[in-house]
Amino acid sequence: MITYWARFRIHLLRKYNEQAAVIEIVSIWKKRKEFLEYKTSQLAVLKLQNLCRKRLAIDLFRKLLDPYGAISFKDLELFYKGETNA
Repeated sequence: MITYWARFRIHLLRKYNEQAAVIEIVSIWKKRKEFLEYKTSQLAVLKLQNLCRKRLAIDLFRKLLDPYGAISFKDLELFYKGETNA
């Protein structure tokens, strides 16, 4: 026969285990929620970096293809004639 103290002790242990399980579930949920928010913001930042690097690469490629792209054809002729005369 179980004494009152033993029953009370078993009751306290069950209560403690329930509380520990609840705390663990809540902490896992909070951690998962924070992780998802972090991953979402990280993916947004990576996408922005990717777009910026892509734009810089396109500009560099255009400059390498045509370094005098901003100058009109007449100005290029004048520049070329100035170089050949000098």
